Amino acid sequence: MLKYEFDHKRKLIIETARGEIRLTELIEHEKTKFNDPEHNDSYSIFVDLRNSKFVLTDQDKEMIFKLIKEYTAKINAKRKLALLTYSPEEVVTSELLKRRMSKLTNLRLEIFSTENAAYKWLSL
Repeated sequence: MLKYEFDHKRKLIIETARGEIRLTELIEHEKTKFNDPEHNDSYSIFVDLRNSKFVLTDQDKEMIFKLIKEYTAKINAKRKLALLTYSPEEVVTSELLKRRMSKLTNLRLEIFSTENAAYKWLSL
């Protein structure tokens, strides 16, 4: 299950993932979020992955990279994305995403194991 909320005061999108997440659910979630009238492309993003497991093939991951690249190409703002996780598998996947993102987009991504560290990096 994926959920999101907008914190307009802090200019932040807060997302949480729970349980097993598959590509189709992730794509549908992102479409819904981006089409939400409250969505703001200049907001930073905080994603809590601590209680989730992504069930993705290598092909699924490539599709995600492609979609992120297409989306961020449309945005001029430099944004921060903080990923909160402690699962070794999700840390590895997040690190691969971070490396790819740094070459493809203006989105700065960091991985954290505590909320305080993530919020501090986001300057909140």
